[in-house]
Amino acid sequence: MKKAMTAVVKQMKNGDDFFLTLSDELEYIISPLQKDLIEILLTQGAKSREELVMAVDRARTTIYDNLMRLSKINIVKKFPRPRNDVGRPVIYFKLTEEFKQALKEKENGKRNS
Repeated sequence: MKKAMTAVVKQMKNGDDFFLTLSDELEYIISPLQKDLIEILLTQGAKSREELVMAVDRARTTIYDNLMRLSKINIVKKFPRPRNDVGRPVIYFKLTEEFKQALKEKENGKRNS
């Protein structure tokens, strides 16, 4: 099983805004767009691809490709949410529990230092 990359991102609160800061090693792996997607999912919770497209104003395929790259390193997970009417369920994306736990541990370690 893939492990969430630890020390990936730290969350810093400045007033009402949240900012993500990547570790040096992941600066080469995660693109600015992927960083934006992580920040949105962290601060706003699960989102559909359409919601993410509107939030970052990029093409659907670009968003999907980047979400799949984040999925491969166990940062993002997709899941279906049933619709109230007929048709396929809408696919949503969220941060994995392992990744969120790594963020918590990093934040707790920072507080204990």
